[in-house]
Amino acid sequence: MDQAARLQAALGQRYAFDGEVGHGMTTIVYRARDLKHDRLVAIKVLDPETTAGLGTSRFLREIQIVARLQHPHILPLFDSGHADGFLYYVMPLVEGESLRDRLTRDTQLPLADALRITAQVAEALGHAHSHGVIHRDIKPGNILLTGGHAVVSDFGIARALDVAAPEGVTSTGLTVGTPAYMSPEQCTGSAHLDARSDIYSLGCVLYEMLAGEPPFPGPDRRAVMARHVQEKPPSPRVFRPHTPEAVESIVAKALAKLPADRYQSPEELGEALTVLSSGPPLTEAPRGPRWTTSALLAVAILLALWVGVAVLNPSSSPTVVGGGLVVLPLEGPRGDGEAATLHRLMQNALSFLPNLQVIDGTDLLEAGGSGWRSHDMRELLQGAADKGGAHLLVGGVLDGSEGRTLAVDGYSVESDERLFHLEEGPVPTRIDDAVDRLALSVARELAGMGVDVGVPPYLFRSTVSARALGHLLQGQKRFYQRDLDGAKTAFDRAIQTDPTFALAYHRRSIVDVWNYDYPAALSSVDLGVSHAASTTREWRDLLRAQRLLVTRQADSLVDLMERYVSDFPDNADGWFILGEANEAFSAVTGGCASDAIPSWRRSLQIDDRLAPVHRDIVQLALRDGNEELARAHLEEIPEADRFPRAAFDLQFGDASVREATLQELRRAERAVISELVMHLGYDALDLPLADTLASILLEPQRSSTDQQRGAYYHLVVSAAQGRLDEALATWNRLRSGDAFDLVIVDAYLAGYPVDRYALPMFADALELARSGRAPNYAEDEPWDESRRSFRALVHRAVMEGDSAQVRFLLERLADTSPAANASDPMPSSLHAALRGRMALLAADTSGAIGWLQQSLTRPVTHLNVYPLMSMASERLLLAEIHAARREYQRAALWVGTFGSAAALTDVLYHRRLAEIEEDIVSAGVTLETCGGAH
Repeated sequence: MDQAARLQAALGQRYAFDGEVGHGMTTIVYRARDLKHDRLVAIKVLDPETTAGLGTSRFLREIQIVARLQHPHILPLFDSGHADGFLYYVMPLVEGESLRDRLTRDTQLPLADALRITAQVAEALGHAHSHGVIHRDIKPGNILLTGGHAVVSDFGIARALDVAAPEGVTSTGLTVGTPAYMSPEQCTGSAHLDARSDIYSLGCVLYEMLAGEPPFPGPDRRAVMARHVQEKPPSPRVFRPHTPEAVESIVAKALAKLPADRYQSPEELGEALTVLSSGPPLTEAPRGPRWTTSALLAVAILLALWVGVAVLNPSSSPTVVGGGLVVLPLEGPRGDGEAATLHRLMQNALSFLPNLQVIDGTDLLEAGGSGWRSHDMRELLQGAADKGGAHLLVGGVLDGSEGRTLAVDGYSVESDERLFHLEEGPVPTRIDDAVDRLALSVARELAGMGVDVGVPPYLFRSTVSARALGHLLQGQKRFYQRDLDGAKTAFDRAIQTDPTFALAYHRRSIVDVWNYDYPAALSSVDLGVSHAASTTREWRDLLRAQRLLVTRQADSLVDLMERYVSDFPDNADGWFILGEANEAFSAVTGGCASDAIPSWRRSLQIDDRLAPVHRDIVQLALRDGNEELARAHLEEIPEADRFPRAAFDLQFGDASVREATLQELRRAERAVISELVMHLGYDALDLPLADTLASILLEPQRSSTDQQRGAYYHLVVSAAQGRLDEALATWNRLRSGDAFDLVIVDAYLAGYPVDRYALPMFADALELARSGRAPNYAEDEPWDESRRSFRALVHRAVMEGDSAQVRFLLERLADTSPAANASDPMPSSLHAALRGRMALLAADTSGAIGWLQQSLTRPVTHLNVYPLMSMASERLLLAEIHAARREYQRAALWVGTFGSAAALTDVLYHRRLAEIEEDIVSAGVTLETCGGAH
């Protein structure tokens, strides 16, 4: 018997159940009718697992206290009890929606609504606190909106759960509260929570109503809770620049880290809101954008592998279904001058659409300025046909009682039928903007009739400007051609043409990412958020997604995009970004890179011109050994792109094809060979072949840079095959003059006997740190010597350091990490890794696991091909700790990340992983791989 049936059997004399209406982490909510009072109710039932660990009588005693609360902004409690092993409580069934529902729909609330809801919740809290009841779980899901009022539900339930839990459960099993809205004292497990904890949670809710997201998003519970304790939230003005300073101050005080610095009671917060509303009318005064200036993070690393924008394939020749569009001069009542201006503006706007063939039809009209209305329409249509047109566009400006209206009509040349009539009005002072909007509407109508105007249908929703959309598409083309400066210029022009064009800000941020300028990428996103607040959620959420990608919030990005493609299934960008998220973050989200393939294929079904998607699918299909899938998409990749075809021929070709490909590659550029080596080296896909390719770069005719790169590749793949001495000899002969080598450091951390090379490097790094050269995270580039050497010291300390070493590194990290840009995950990752070592030294393996996992919650994507960037030592340590604790399922998950993270040096760790794998397999746990071979 299922749960609903058991409840109906146990409570059938009092309640008639009518299905499930929702569920939370520990409860399921049922709709029911109270038979005695003939009213609809909501019955919340604790799940059996939670109930099993609770003291029933203690829980019900606490619920009785809550039942005494009577207030217009508190949802009353009708009943509670224990039946057939279930704990339950009964409340009114509220007609309306929760604040969570509204935020999901609108993302950000009007200022007046946000303040009103906050004040009403504060009233409810004040009443409850006066009766000694602290809510402990204020969040949008517990705030119901009905009849224009906010009503708080689940009052005291968190307290009841806490009191009823056996001693120690709240720290190890049942966590009371929702991390996104928990106060710092809740996050640290304080046993004494007072009213100020609820005020902090309400401050988080107010922040989300203004900004569109909680103050501290994160990939998992532990990461979010750590941010509440350690970090200062960005101002709501980052997301909503017009937020009044008085409101910003209220949010800041409510979110103070120390309870003593917050409002001391809900009444005090309510008074601040009252003073605010009793003053002059509160408006969101416009402010200029604030740009963050930072050093450009540009680096010539091994190879840029990631494609972060859906771009058009420039090799595809434009096609026009059924011919062109003949445009006649639009008639203007203010004379021939206006008619000429309108004609020029319309043709110019339409010409921004890449595949639309625009044909000037001026010569179809008689000389002397007579308009199209004085001509026979059939003759005009015949003339348009003679010019090779399939459609004819006519129109003009009409004067009316409410102002001037710009109107156009579209005709089919073949059938003489009028196909559409469009109007734009009343026409503003700048008539060019009206023409621009009307041109986009014309293109949309033509696209709906099968004319290929070069615009996927969903993009017509992204802007109101044909010119802005044309600039965007031009930028995409430039981007695919690797002309990043040209792409940036085109996207900037799109933004100048339509300042609310969210997708253009998104594209602009991606160019910054390709330039490895993550601070600029974050600024582009935040500028877009501030200027595109009035656009629809479809495009605001793409900006949110890009922000999560730039700040490496892996789980949050995947969750957002999974919801996004459900809401906007025809948006190719959404499917593309979901694929990007699954591919880029697979090592920390527990998936495989190939999980991206279904999303990418769906994006191609919507827009088959997304050429880079074909390349990405081929690469993942090759990694999985899927010849059929790779071959199907290989045909869509331009011939000039050598990597995919060379990789396919080397992997699936016969002996003669492989040999011919290798001979051809001897003349290839280093970038092609580098990509092939890394592809074959990931998860030891084919190490001998990777070594053969590395040897091409070692040939005498190659440049010194090529040879040094070849020596690096040779060192990694040969060491992984047990030929370390041979690899070191080549490396010693060809390595650059740089005394500090991260490849050697990675080999040392992976357990290879390279002490005579690595230990002097560590000594030099320690001297550099002691001399005061702490890494400057505000200005230094990631490959700066101080940052590289400090990172090496941290990873070594995490694996084998004593407490004195760890404390020293934490102190040095604290010197400059607060100045780091929010887009740089490295300072917080290194801090968490060091804290994990401290916990391990204290024999606190649970604490060590928590800190080490936090160090990996914001993975360094796109630079992870750079040695040490993949945090391999921390992932290895997690696998070893879980195996030592006989938690073999968890150990297997971390072992699996070495087949997901796109880092060549991960292959060095396979030897140490083999011992863990033996223990895992002996315990009967299956080791799942993502297509590679150990």
